[in-house]
Amino acid sequence: MNAYVNIKHTPTSTRISSPLSRLFWLSCKHNEVISPLLGKPYKLLSIFEQWAFTEGITDKFSGDTLKTALERGSPTSVPY
Repeated sequence: MNAYVNIKHTPTSTRISSPLSRLFWLSCKHNEVISPLLGKPYKLLSIFEQWAFTEGITDKFSGDTLKTALERGSPTSVPY
């Protein structure tokens, strides 16, 4: 007897959790190279794309996703 399992496929979400956004923001804030660019996520994007290329990561990155993650991770009382 064959059993059939229905698997619901949902698109993978690119949204990251608040704790992960906080860790991401902290990493950027305490990195000498990129901390001056925290308020300029689209300039940061090219740095992350270069690092990804160097590591063999071929995912496409989005400036909007980066901006949202940094905004979400930033403590509200601490300006960029």
